[in-house]
Amino acid sequence: MQWLVERPATTIGVLRRHRFTLRLVVTAERSGRVEVDPDTGRVTAVLRA
Repeated sequence: MQWLVERPATTIGVLRRHRFTLRLVVTAERSGRVEVDPDTGRVTAVLRA
């Protein structure tokens, strides 16, 4: 997920082109590391202090 930290907002399509699996994205969402907007496909990293 380091790639996503450097680019805190992206889309599912971009992640797929960079070889992120949908399973990885779903796991990251369930663990609270990212937020996914299913309508737009936008993925945003949840940065914690």
